[in-house]
Amino acid sequence: MRNIATSVAALHRSPEEADYFYVPVSVGCLFDVYGWNEIPRWPRNILGTRSHGAAMLQREAMRWLNATFPWFARRGGRDHIWLNPHDEGACYVWKDIWPGVMLSHWGRTDFPHASNTAYSQDNYSLPLHHPLHPGDWLEHTSKAHPCFDPEKDLVIPAFKQPSHYRKSPYMGMVGPVTRTIFAFFQGDLRMEPGRDPACRYSRCIRQRMYNLSKDQLWKEKYDIWYGDRKDMDSNFDYSEMLSRSTFCFVLPGDGWSPRLEDSVLHGCIPVIIMDQVQVAFENIMDMDQFSVRIGEGELDRIVEILQAISPEQIQTMQDNINKVWHRFRYLGIRMATLEVRQRLQQYRENHDEDAPKNPGSEHMVSRQDDAFDTIIQWLHYRMPFVHKATKQ
Repeated sequence: MRNIATSVAALHRSPEEADYFYVPVSVGCLFDVYGWNEIPRWPRNILGTRSHGAAMLQREAMRWLNATFPWFARRGGRDHIWLNPHDEGACYVWKDIWPGVMLSHWGRTDFPHASNTAYSQDNYSLPLHHPLHPGDWLEHTSKAHPCFDPEKDLVIPAFKQPSHYRKSPYMGMVGPVTRTIFAFFQGDLRMEPGRDPACRYSRCIRQRMYNLSKDQLWKEKYDIWYGDRKDMDSNFDYSEMLSRSTFCFVLPGDGWSPRLEDSVLHGCIPVIIMDQVQVAFENIMDMDQFSVRIGEGELDRIVEILQAISPEQIQTMQDNINKVWHRFRYLGIRMATLEVRQRLQQYRENHDEDAPKNPGSEHMVSRQDDAFDTIIQWLHYRMPFVHKATKQ
């Protein structure tokens, strides 16, 4: 890991020794202001989608790198790392950038592909012409490559503050973990009349499951809690509900949604429902050891599939989550470390200086093998393939 950190840091000293170059282009920031402000726009004087603006911003950064340094051309950009933290990940990056390492939260693998978003500013499938690129930008972006290549890219966890999983057994929950809820999901459903008439949001998965939950009386018959905030109890606590649940549904939003992180950080078995989409670290970890995947065509059988999982299988998956949960949270950030240490101190003060006893809680304050370490370890493993003249 130190080799990677050293090689990245070598950019200003001896970049010829660097194994990777991280390109600090904040397209996430650009996405945050598009649609809410008239400026900034990229390129100027064009009211295109924010996905077009992000693609053009990255392209301009690549052109500057090529004109200023010899390092991008050295390996055809394969050793350059690009962060794409928005809903549909790297679906629309410029084809000349695509050979690089794409870090994103969206592991969609099908090709050809089109945007599924219900938000027009994110629709990367809308045609657009501009003097800075010949022809339609789609020919240079989404029509030229998939959104995610598991051989060279990585789906990374979203950052969650420790307060988000404060009721997790890994954070010092008092007493043994009692999971009285069979399965759980709470989130945006877009069910209001006229809000999403084409049912594009979440590929219509959340909406279909909500209708099933009502028609089949999931809560009354099976202790499956599913819905938005109004469907929960008045004293609803999201972290507590996740900690009380055996299974937690991992469903898409407009694109990625951090539900896998919510599940794993609370020791709840993820139930992944989104076809041809990988979740965080799926191409480097054996997800079958601690999660369940159900096809979109099997929504009618959700209850049957989950009830068929034996108590022994459930216990094995829970034990495996205990071993890996810390790889899905970032603890190298000072504010996160301080928050966790303060929570541990409070626990000890209230329990005669004892540390949390739940399985997996030994990783509570350890930075070792957190999400960032896991990313660095994967990059280190990938070095021989990145250095080769041809793709793995």
